[in-house]
Amino acid sequence: MNRRFSDLLVIAGVILLLTAYGAAGWLALPVAERAFLPTFSAVGVILVNCVLLYMLNERLLSGTSLLVAVLYAVLATARPVSLVYTPYHTASLLLAVSICAYLHYNADRPSLKYLVGAWAALGTAVLVAPQLAWLIPIYALSSVGKAEDKVKFWVAAPLALILPVAAWAGICYIRNGEAPGALLSQLWSGMCAFERPSFPYSAATMCRLLLTVIAALLAIVHVARRLDSYKTAQARACMRLMILTLSLSVLTLLFYSHPAIPSGLLTVLPVAPLLGEYFSHAVRGKGVGTLAIVLILLLIAERVSYFV
Repeated sequence: MNRRFSDLLVIAGVILLLTAYGAAGWLALPVAERAFLPTFSAVGVILVNCVLLYMLNERLLSGTSLLVAVLYAVLATARPVSLVYTPYHTASLLLAVSICAYLHYNADRPSLKYLVGAWAALGTAVLVAPQLAWLIPIYALSSVGKAEDKVKFWVAAPLALILPVAAWAGICYIRNGEAPGALLSQLWSGMCAFERPSFPYSAATMCRLLLTVIAALLAIVHVARRLDSYKTAQARACMRLMILTLSLSVLTLLFYSHPAIPSGLLTVLPVAPLLGEYFSHAVRGKGVGTLAIVLILLLIAERVSYFV
């Protein structure tokens, strides 16, 4: 009973800290952007993503832990712009669903429902953020080896991917008389809209980004060294999380480096579980605690910098 009460106090404390952190970010926004509905929608999407990552961690990774959800909530909302709803919030939610189904297909059970779920959610996300279409070859190359029936895989996956695009093209044609070719042209233009990486951020934000990158790289090295000690499903899931982390990081540099884009919502999806593995199971004396403390201090300093 005492342990359960203690756990409830810890959870309540974490929720209060996250609420204060989010409220500070919301107050840092320009007054014109502090609308209730966009903020409510953005926070709702972030919370759903946290729940999906929590369930993923419980079923495929290290077990029940709030750490992964907390890491995502903190890192994804480090920039206040993420607290105002944008199309990228929808894209992050669809990508989170896709990643969960993708990992279950590759690590747990290569069933048709996971295959269709992963590719259909990715296809829908592409409608919102066309740049995510570059994940299609990553999905295909890392999943085809798990398919028990290769023919069924190469039929079901493209059909599940194309179905949302075809459905939306049909809706656009019925509503506006827009030809399907126009939608495909828009998607292709979005896929090719490369931007030169730029980092017009404050010193505190740059330090936080740099330390997050270092922590992610350390997490990848830590997980890669421990793959032999993991269960088969956990090892497969971690391998694909590392692939997605690198892939989404490249996409962020090429497409999402603009300050107005809450790119952390997308990039942190595979990063948070890896950081959870690193901070939860790293060997003592390796500076993990120091790294975590420095990251927390930088997050606080970044919040304070918005009011100075």
